[in-house]
Amino acid sequence: MGQAGSGLRPCVLFVLPDFAGGGAQGVMLRLLAGVDRSRFTPKVVVLNGDGPLKDVVSADVAVHDLQRARLRQSLPRLIGALRQVRSSIIVSSLGYTNMAVLALRSFLPSNPRILIREANTPSRSLSNTSWPTVYRRGYRILYPTADLVMCPTKQIKQEMVDAYGVAESRALCLANPIDRESIRREAASPVRFPGQGRRFVAGGRLTAQKGFDLLIQMLVRLADDTHLTLVGDGPEVSNLT
Repeated sequence: MGQAGSGLRPCVLFVLPDFAGGGAQGVMLRLLAGVDRSRFTPKVVVLNGDGPLKDVVSADVAVHDLQRARLRQSLPRLIGALRQVRSSIIVSSLGYTNMAVLALRSFLPSNPRILIREANTPSRSLSNTSWPTVYRRGYRILYPTADLVMCPTKQIKQEMVDAYGVAESRALCLANPIDRESIRREAASPVRFPGQGRRFVAGGRLTAQKGFDLLIQMLVRLADDTHLTLVGDGPEVSNLT
């Protein structure tokens, strides 16, 4: 995968768990697409390279697929990949991936800056994990060591500072990037589901956390000709359709 970058350009390495169609992965890939190629060389390390978003990665970006389904299976290969790339900056998202990268920092010879993105409010999301106490301790120990913690909302940023000890100067509120041109193109010719009743559309990763099941339950309060279209994919797809 080369050294710090092509020519004199420093390498910015994005670490992803997979290329699934989740919001966190989509945000990371949009950030990657926005990297100034005249100043930096972007690369990707992905724990598992499967998923619908793999085709979104630009052809000029080197992808190192560790081919492992779980983080604990990926750690030896992840250490090797991080050491091999010798990046100047590492960018990571999702709590467990962030903590792994931060914990491995002392093994990296290039002493890179580590930028992490926290997609959710931990006080609400950690209750859905298998080991919430372990995760909370990891947040308190490891997150303050990051060079920058990017948060999509002010609420998440404040929780990082107040509950997990991240310095105010290292917490940044960065709104999720969106592809406006793509959205406008797709919205130019809307397709309405047949019928006269109200039509609703909801999009997102089909997981329990998103609460689409609650949205479906609310439909019984509306007229019989009401229709809801869900746009997305995820582990709950069979339970929602």
